[in-house]
Amino acid sequence: MAYQLSLGRQEDFTLSKLELKSTIASQGKALFLDTGNLLEAGHKNCNGCHFNAGATAGMSFNARTPGFPKLDGSHVEDGFNSAFATNVNETDLAKALGSNLPRDGGFGQIPTKFRSFGNTDDLGPPFGHLEIEEFNSPSVVESADTGPFFHNHTVKTLEEAVAFYGTDAFKSSLIAFPIPVSISGNVNNPEVQAIAAFLRVLNALENIRSSINIATRGRRMEIDADARDLASLAIAETADAIRVLSEGALAKSFELGILSARANLFAARISLDAASRLGVRRPIDLALDQAIVNLRGARSALVNKETLPPSFRN
Repeated sequence: MAYQLSLGRQEDFTLSKLELKSTIASQGKALFLDTGNLLEAGHKNCNGCHFNAGATAGMSFNARTPGFPKLDGSHVEDGFNSAFATNVNETDLAKALGSNLPRDGGFGQIPTKFRSFGNTDDLGPPFGHLEIEEFNSPSVVESADTGPFFHNHTVKTLEEAVAFYGTDAFKSSLIAFPIPVSISGNVNNPEVQAIAAFLRVLNALENIRSSINIATRGRRMEIDADARDLASLAIAETADAIRVLSEGALAKSFELGILSARANLFAARISLDAASRLGVRRPIDLALDQAIVNLRGARSALVNKETLPPSFRN
């Protein structure tokens, strides 16, 4: 367990402090952080469930917390990983059934009227008896390179996943009543594109952090074959960063920061590829060193380093 917990990302971003250099990603961050009170319409409310883009719901039901029941996690004392019924089961359900995929009831062991398993509750008027299929709020830091999306994999692109919250399927869900989301269901909508661009930059920053970490470990290996293997692992992370910065609204971006980040990532991939193939240790180390320089250059093109969590400043 200790080993498993030591793997991967160890910190969430503090989004309120994060200074991104891309205009569209910065716009997306502002939209992501646009939260209101429970039942209050007109907000995006992304941060209410995906607090700091991590896997912790930011809302608090602690009446002693200032701003209760504010969805904005800035006042949360006891954040928690919560479950929500978003009606994603109704999205493209015909496709899922046509593929003979079983209906996924999410959490719970109680048979529901949907012929699945979930949770039931008896509430006062106007709700009455409820039968709910719920799913955890996942981290969205790694979302851009982990599609297809949602538990049933019926949404292919990140932009479509963001736009889902503007569709009738979500708007008719139980969670859309206490936590309304004001966003377009059109994937080409500028706000949808901006939020997705923001998530793409977060994903790239995580890829870069991981790639630097792996390359640095490779530099410390005593056995040449181990250094080459780690260079290969760093290539995969670097390739993911290139891909997520080359799709969606960023595909045709002429912003200097995005272009510079991609150029540095391409250079890092070339150096890592060389390190994975070379047979002599000194050139392997030089290639890894150069890759780390380029990876840090890509990071600097995307964000003010001092606003990142400590583990992202490697």
